[in-house]
Amino acid sequence: MRTLSGPVGRILSAGLSHDGAGAASASELGTIQLWKTVDGMSGPVLAGHTGAINGLSFHPSNSLLLSSGLDGSVRLWEVAATMAPVRGHSQPVAAVALTLDGQLPVTGSLDKTVRVSTVRDGQPKFAVQDFPQPIQSLSLSSNGKLLGVGDLAGEIQFRDMDQGAMISTLGAHLGVVTGLHFLGDGERVASSGADGTV
Repeated sequence: MRTLSGPVGRILSAGLSHDGAGAASASELGTIQLWKTVDGMSGPVLAGHTGAINGLSFHPSNSLLLSSGLDGSVRLWEVAATMAPVRGHSQPVAAVALTLDGQLPVTGSLDKTVRVSTVRDGQPKFAVQDFPQPIQSLSLSSNGKLLGVGDLAGEIQFRDMDQGAMISTLGAHLGVVTGLHFLGDGERVASSGADGTV
């Protein structure tokens, strides 16, 4: 076990690269600290959000990092450069995911919407606005066909990634769905909840 220390402010989210070589921590001050896990050395600090950052997700290539903030924006970061921010939510973004090809950031917000945008310009591909509760967690299947959406009331909805059409729902938890992860191509899903169950 290694403790990484250095950023100022409370850490609200953390992420680990898929190869395990890098880590990122997001602070309440709106900055992201990058780390090398092999030696614990800190890397660059990424700044761009105007408020606390509450979500991080590394792309499988380990070269891109997606972040969501209480300022309602989602940003895609490269080594030391930023790409066009994704905007459109009216309330804080609580969850982010990125397709395996790195082209489509998916964002879920307290405004009860899920947006699928394009990396190239940050413009929306489509938005799903019929969720009854604020969004708390997201996961994409490895084949890119299914989107899992966990909400404040403990329900998980499964949507297709073409236009967000409903496939099925699952009453999974007695409270917030705090984490969601597809296993493989979507045959199974693991979830965690504020009710203390997995």
